[in-house]
Amino acid sequence: MFPISLNYPAGPPVIKIGRVTVVPAVALAPMAGFTGHPFRTLAKEYGCGLVFSEMIHARALLQGGKYSFF
Repeated sequence: MFPISLNYPAGPPVIKIGRVTVVPAVALAPMAGFTGHPFRTLAKEYGCGLVFSEMIHARALLQGGKYSFF
């Protein structure tokens, strides 16, 4: 893992969503075809506070077939 040194003079920015606290307040948006597990792992290692999995097509879930990613 890579060492992370983030210098915040007043402390890291925080996002609160219900009972969940995201520190630092940086989110990686879900991007079709780009946010696989290796990419999310790198984003977390470089200081991203919140990451999302890839998007999936709802019709593939409903029909019970192979999942189709956008």
